[in-house]
Amino acid sequence: MSIRHRLHITLALVSALLLPLAPPAGAAPAQAPAQAGLTVLSRNLYLGADLLPVIAAPPEQFLAATTWTWQKVLASNFPERAEALAHEVRATRPDVIGLQEVALWRSGMPGTIAQTVRLDFLQILQQALAKRGLHYTVVSEVANFDAQVPTLLGFDIRFTDRDAILVRDGLATANPSQGNFADRMFVPQPGATGSWMPILRGWNAVDVVAGGQTTRFVNAHLEAYDLDVARGQLGELLAGPAAPGKPTVLLGDLNATPQTLLYADAVNAGFADAWSGPRPGYTCCEAEDVANRVSELDRRIDYILVRGLRAAATRVIGDKPGDRTPSGLWPSDHAGVVTRVRPH
Repeated sequence: MSIRHRLHITLALVSALLLPLAPPAGAAPAQAPAQAGLTVLSRNLYLGADLLPVIAAPPEQFLAATTWTWQKVLASNFPERAEALAHEVRATRPDVIGLQEVALWRSGMPGTIAQTVRLDFLQILQQALAKRGLHYTVVSEVANFDAQVPTLLGFDIRFTDRDAILVRDGLATANPSQGNFADRMFVPQPGATGSWMPILRGWNAVDVVAGGQTTRFVNAHLEAYDLDVARGQLGELLAGPAAPGKPTVLLGDLNATPQTLLYADAVNAGFADAWSGPRPGYTCCEAEDVANRVSELDRRIDYILVRGLRAAATRVIGDKPGDRTPSGLWPSDHAGVVTRVRPH
């Protein structure tokens, strides 16, 4: 989940051609191929509702808060939004996709562990992609925050937050990994007094081999409500999956604007921001119901950062009125970021 970040804190498609074999004698020289590269997309899917009212609800209002939140998740209509997200993928043709807030919603009878799948965002998105002839493999998936709460509907609702990396079928990958951050924020246990629970967040990583080059991709979703915790989580990435050693792309919802110390930490570690130019490139955030007619994006917290690589044609997607679904929903409360990375 974001827990929904509310603080006031492009893609020219370039075709990478394989180097041709030497032409036979007397043949016309082949046209020089474009330099090898990979297109990368970072996309926060939006879990479907703000969970803060549930966390903050007093005991006497807790069931009403959980019930209303589940109804908002249903109203945000991820199956419809997934069609718009799949359209984005068809338009941009990324080789690697980093996803955050890949929600899994399940239900179950009170007193049991909820196992009945109500909404699996990853499965729904994969089906929408397959309908368009777009085939991606989930090379890394991590489960983060997981909580089950009662409702007034006669069943419990369970939310599991996940992050995932998808790679276009046909690309070679190696060394997939994932994990949860040791540094985490604690919040009051919903519906309880004097109890605290951790907000578990995570990361994924994988090496992609293309054009004779190995590139490390690290996807992450950092803490939204405590910058010190988020900086600690970034530090874990920089000392672990995003440590120096090979060309690396660090992407995801970092929940920090370019004016923060967290952003400076990434730059000081040798990462360069793929976004450039005078435009602000805002990525966050639309209204909770994602039904606002005029975009409310007013800050940039979603990034593609590169080290040992160069990025070009970076753009924000999913932020134009024409990107909305037939019923008027934005694809997510975040915009996506897409770029092309190449070796130096």
